[in-house]
Amino acid sequence: MAKSIIFVSGKGGVGKTMISTNVSMALAKKGERVLLLDADFGLANANIMLGIKSQKSLADVLEGEIDINDAINTTSEGLKVLSGGSGLPNLIGMDQETRFRIIRLLEPLEKNIDYLIIDAPAGIEENALCYAGASDDVCLVITGDPTSFMDAYATVKVLSLEKNINKVKIIINMVNNTETGEDIFNRFQKIVCRFLPVTLSLVGVIPSSNKIRAAIQNRTPLKTSTHMKTENDLLAKISGTILDGIEPREPGRLTFFQGLLTEVA
Repeated sequence: MAKSIIFVSGKGGVGKTMISTNVSMALAKKGERVLLLDADFGLANANIMLGIKSQKSLADVLEGEIDINDAINTTSEGLKVLSGGSGLPNLIGMDQETRFRIIRLLEPLEKNIDYLIIDAPAGIEENALCYAGASDDVCLVITGDPTSFMDAYATVKVLSLEKNINKVKIIINMVNNTETGEDIFNRFQKIVCRFLPVTLSLVGVIPSSNKIRAAIQNRTPLKTSTHMKTENDLLAKISGTILDGIEPREPGRLTFFQGLLTEVA
């Protein structure tokens, strides 16, 4: 039964997609069967981050043009990627019926993978909340920017109050050094735990890096770059910390897509 990990953020531009794609790549390179779902329907960009040129997406499946398997791209490392499509306003703020159709299309894929990685839309829109509520693990990406800090708090608050999520993993991105990142986490944890019944755990700090920025601009995953050992080792460590922290699935617990179907119904 596939384990599901969702990457969320309070706002865009914090590096969530960079992290989710590279964590997915790290798992695939270890031999795990991984499906990366870019769930930012209508504004998806994980395929761009991975240098995938295919124009086919879940939008084409919904329109009946292709089968769901034809919309999945597979990298040389074996990572399967399903894009929600980009520049498609009809998929932004989708209605309940469309969401139900998407879940039904995706559900058969779960039996052939070990990990489902979801790159959620930024913010606290309905789709992101639904996916987080059905996931085994929630990873929140924060930067040192004050707006990122406050939006991240709002995200944790909504996840706690509306989806009863009481454990969130935190990744601090784009900071000067590890010490700065740990300080940001400690301040964030102090505020969150003062007002919300939530447990936070820091799984990694990613310092600002010209090499990472260049990889993003060149649409090259860090894992395929031989001159980025430090960055690759750091992301591999973060991947391992995330996986080690996933608790065993309780007997009778719904799978990711079963959970989504229950919410939609």
